[in-house]
Amino acid sequence: MSKTLELEAPRFSLLIVVLASAAVYLPILAFNFNAATDDYYFLLLNPMIRDTSANGLLNILTSMSTRYHQFQPVTFVSFWFEYALWGLRPAPYFAVQLFLHLVNVVLVYAVAKTVCGQELPALVTALIFGIHPLQVDTLALIYERKKILSTAMALFAILQYIRWKESQDYFTYVTTCLFFCLALLADEGWLITPLVLLAVDYYRDQRLSSSSILNKIPMIILSILIAAFTLKGQGSAGMTTPYHFGSFESQCELVVLIFTDFIMSFFWPVGLSTGYTYSPMELHSMRMVGAVALLAILIVLFAIAWKKNWRSVCFGLIWFTVCIAPYSQIIPYQIVRADHYMYYALIGLAILFAWGIVSFLGEDRRRKAAILILGAIAIVLGPITLDHLQYYQTPYQYARRFVDTQGWAPSVEVLLARVHEFEGNYELAERSLLLAIENFEEPFKSGLRLKLANLYLKMHRIGEAKAQAGLIPPNSPNREYAQRFLKSLQTKEIEEDGNYTDSKK
Repeated sequence: MSKTLELEAPRFSLLIVVLASAAVYLPILAFNFNAATDDYYFLLLNPMIRDTSANGLLNILTSMSTRYHQFQPVTFVSFWFEYALWGLRPAPYFAVQLFLHLVNVVLVYAVAKTVCGQELPALVTALIFGIHPLQVDTLALIYERKKILSTAMALFAILQYIRWKESQDYFTYVTTCLFFCLALLADEGWLITPLVLLAVDYYRDQRLSSSSILNKIPMIILSILIAAFTLKGQGSAGMTTPYHFGSFESQCELVVLIFTDFIMSFFWPVGLSTGYTYSPMELHSMRMVGAVALLAILIVLFAIAWKKNWRSVCFGLIWFTVCIAPYSQIIPYQIVRADHYMYYALIGLAILFAWGIVSFLGEDRRRKAAILILGAIAIVLGPITLDHLQYYQTPYQYARRFVDTQGWAPSVEVLLARVHEFEGNYELAERSLLLAIENFEEPFKSGLRLKLANLYLKMHRIGEAKAQAGLIPPNSPNREYAQRFLKSLQTKEIEEDGNYTDSKK
């Protein structure tokens, strides 16, 4: 009888973790698509998912997204199936979003348990991953399905890799590579998987050998190819930028600041925003001094952990670092920082935190304190997550949260203009775009003028549409599009009912 209870206890504790995660994020089932985010492009205006024929599916499997030039067929196939089943009713999409997150909670537990070999740290890691406020930005935005799906595939790949290490079975190695490929075809973020697997080898074998690198060569080659393909696509989509503050030195300082900000947001998830801004002044402030000090502490902690063979500490820090590095502005990117970048990097810090808690308790008190620890984490993080979640209910709350935490920025007006236009409030959209144009510099100003010109076209104000397109300077990258736009307007005239027709007919 006692053995049966002992076997059932881990399953019961894992069930509590899953149910707690579900309860915290249950409100998203009442949410709608957020037109202030890339839900607008991935779902609301995405022609790829609306063709529910076999040809439509084939197009998704062979085409890049038109907006960001990314190849993510696994993610778009999920949207394609959902659109075929229930159109654009949001509740089912969010239900799938939550279900997949709960699957990832179980997989995080399985990976932590398999790698580290301890029950309680694995449960703590899974619970933190499941309910942390930083996860709101991923779960409450449907377009971030890519991170949830890719994480599921990558965690499956890690589990299969561990099985292969134990069995040396050829089929298991093939399935490891297959899940890794599926992860990359959902989102490119997991191209760092070979580095995570090296950390797994270190933890389990307590050393790294030449075979540790050789058995990952196929995955390393694929990661390099995907990285090059992604950088080319993102560059052509205008998502990569020059150094944010004009120099290599300032970019390095920004990397340190963002890297440590991610860590601080994990341990102190208060005042989270729907987006973040940085200014050159912050690179020469006390905040920067604190960031450098924290980075130095982490380096010292890692050195001590390596010397004393605290493998969980090293494993957690390596996992976090390799996962968050691509999102820390090492490659200058238009979006400086976002909470959804932490979706799977957070696992590393959760492992580090779980190891610290369990080590503090000692062997004798762990089992008795397990439920208390899980309950305390849920009580602390749950209300913060629920509070942050409310700002994702509507695009207006989403934009307001940004302004309240970061201050007003013209980019907020661009998002609001998109929402107003989508809802048919053209006058409000015009007002927001004019305000944004007034505060932006080139080349962004030209792009916004073209948005305004297209808006005027919808409002049947052809003269003003021509005027905006005519203001695009000759050296602007938008000049060619502006010329095509003006040429197309020459063939249109306004009828008495306010519609425009081709004047050549």
